[in-house]
Amino acid sequence: MRVPTNRLQRNMAYTLNHSLARIQRRQIEIATGKRIQKPSDDPAGTVRAMSLRSLLADNARYSSNVQDGLYWVSATEEPINSVMELLNKLKETAVSAADDATEDRTFMGAIVDDVLSGLVNQSRAKVNGKYVFSGFRTDTAPYTTSNTVTDDLFTAAAAGTASDVTHARIASGSMSVTDLAGTVIYTEGVDYSVDYQTGRITALSGGALVEGTSYYASYTTETVSSVTAISGIEGDIVRQIDSDRTLTVNLKAPEVFQSGTDVFQLAIDLKNALWKDDPDAVRTVMDNIDTAIDHMSEQLGLIGTRAETLDRNQALLDNNQISLKQFLSEVEDSDLTEAVLQLQTDQAAYEAALASTARLLQLSMVNYI
Repeated sequence: MRVPTNRLQRNMAYTLNHSLARIQRRQIEIATGKRIQKPSDDPAGTVRAMSLRSLLADNARYSSNVQDGLYWVSATEEPINSVMELLNKLKETAVSAADDATEDRTFMGAIVDDVLSGLVNQSRAKVNGKYVFSGFRTDTAPYTTSNTVTDDLFTAAAAGTASDVTHARIASGSMSVTDLAGTVIYTEGVDYSVDYQTGRITALSGGALVEGTSYYASYTTETVSSVTAISGIEGDIVRQIDSDRTLTVNLKAPEVFQSGTDVFQLAIDLKNALWKDDPDAVRTVMDNIDTAIDHMSEQLGLIGTRAETLDRNQALLDNNQISLKQFLSEVEDSDLTEAVLQLQTDQAAYEAALASTARLLQLSMVNYI
């Protein structure tokens, strides 16, 4: 049976194109190192590769979260360590000032005022421009400071005897004294005198202040007299560190600086006790400093535990990354030695087919009669 020439030509063209396509596929495989170029090359392998790539992407995301968590933990640990140093300095000052023989407590008050400034600065620590201790409100400092004191309650002593207001180092001329209703304003120099350095009010003979009666004093201090938390410091910064576990990586200002013992108030109370030259008040504050130091140690322990958790998880993620990449390589990477040999085989087959085609095309119709 004779085969039509056009059919022979079509068959030869198909064979050549098929061989050429195999050669091109092998060349791409060798060039890229990948045996799967399109899903039809290996449907099952393609599905497996897609699954592994998804796992790799998840693993990379968890690793990024862990690194971000470690950054937050480190940024939190550093200011807490500084606060520990400041509290120890506060304790050393208090121990020295508690001795009745100590003479220059005023100088120590200036030291404590510097410690207070340091505590406030550490509470405003930042990482990447974000406040570390402000919860979700990372664009806002967690604390504000003030020198203004309003309605500080005190009880008048007998004429000629001084009564303490809460703070010392009051700005000269800033004192205002009223009754508790706020309707009567008393006059300095007529009803009372003020020692602005020690924060003491003395009722004057013939003045309107009555012994044993309570009054309000309002004034401005030369240094910080109060540290107040802003509203809305809440919200844990949480990072997902694997498929079924999250970890809080921040600490909020109140739980660090004001939980149980307010470290700012400790410094404020101590500096006032020193400026008022009151060793008994110094000893009262000193008893609370150890509590604050213990609390800060607990916070450092908590941060340390979180850092260990993140480090362990990072090691696991690194191992997972290596394993997943190996599995993916086994699925889609080419065996270059085998691919080169197959390319040589395909090229030989193509050349043979090409030679056969050339001989067939040289035959004329006469050869078939």
